[in-house]
Amino acid sequence: MDLSNISETRVKPKKIIHQCVSKGMPLEKAVLLTSSNLNESHKLGLSPNTINIVASKISGLTAKMDSDNVIEIYATFLHRYFFETDSLKTSAGISDTQILYAIESMEFNERNGYFVLKPDHGEKDDPKYPR
Repeated sequence: MDLSNISETRVKPKKIIHQCVSKGMPLEKAVLLTSSNLNESHKLGLSPNTINIVASKISGLTAKMDSDNVIEIYATFLHRYFFETDSLKTSAGISDTQILYAIESMEFNERNGYFVLKPDHGEKDDPKYPR
């Protein structure tokens, strides 16, 4: 599947992952392809190992939540750690160490059976999620 048309918003990667999964692609592979494409097309400089770890950790969340919730967590993760005010961070603004720390230290709030990524210090919960 050609993923070269990923735009610089968090909505498009989420939509692409949904499309990939609906066509039978495993979630881990869809996350891996999307992350790899973002890394390559925007020259983020993340190592393949980092991309593999992100895909593995994100897809591993299906043990705790449904795949739609996992895809939303991934979109939130992208928005928080790859994007900056709706534009992709430059290679100088993102590193393997930062991404690996972020993926390893993810924490969640549960709201009515739905999980959301806990906000970083100083951030407020996204009001679109139910309490």
